[in-house]
Amino acid sequence: MVLFLVLFLGGTVLGVLFVRPWLRRFVAPQPDWNALVTGVLSCFVVFYGLLLGLLAVAAHEQRTAVENVISREALSLAGVYGEVAYNYPAGVRDDLRKLLREYVTTTIEEDWPVQQQGRMPRSGTRVMQKINSRLWSYDPPDERTRLVHAALLDLMEMPRDLRRQRLYSVRSGLPNILWYVVWIGAVLTILFLYLFDLQRRNVLMLAGLLSFFIAFLIGVIVVLDRPLRGPRAVPPEPFQVLMDEVMNGHLGEIGTGTSGEGT
Repeated sequence: MVLFLVLFLGGTVLGVLFVRPWLRRFVAPQPDWNALVTGVLSCFVVFYGLLLGLLAVAAHEQRTAVENVISREALSLAGVYGEVAYNYPAGVRDDLRKLLREYVTTTIEEDWPVQQQGRMPRSGTRVMQKINSRLWSYDPPDERTRLVHAALLDLMEMPRDLRRQRLYSVRSGLPNILWYVVWIGAVLTILFLYLFDLQRRNVLMLAGLLSFFIAFLIGVIVVLDRPLRGPRAVPPEPFQVLMDEVMNGHLGEIGTGTSGEGT
């Protein structure tokens, strides 16, 4: 945000000092020139402002969708953790719960920092493969346990699918063509102000205020458009709650009785 503000305000000041005198050479004297520029600028700003507004809404919806995916992934893992606690014997139950805790810890401590750098994390994938391997290696002793195990295998599809959606969102964002329109529109908006037949101080004031607002709005769009990247990325709070309240908290004690009780 600070970078955008400095870039836009600095560019506007330099433009008033160096670009505006050159641009004004192409303007022929005309009594109603300011009114004509005002009309054209008003029409242009309406379309450009509508574009920025729609992009801001789209970026916000994208961030909300990613937050929803993260919450659902954590909730689905909580469901798997509970099913394991209730329906498996002690040895298998302890192995799976340990692997699930390892997956959540790895996601928080290793995957999230990698995502914030815009790179695809790998550590969580390896732990997920361990979970899958342990589930498929289990041989249920009876028909009832086989049905329960099959149901759990189906249930594991949800966190795997949600994880894939989250990883896809690491590099997703608005198309580059839209960003070209945004930057070109910002430059043209400021250039329109240079065409007004006003004193330099007045043009500097108007262009500075407008460039400040444009820079602020574009900065907001950039932050929202990268929900898993940068210092303002969506935090792994659902996973942290899952770890604290379910896996390491009092809810994590469910199903830790004898093998028969757990089954």
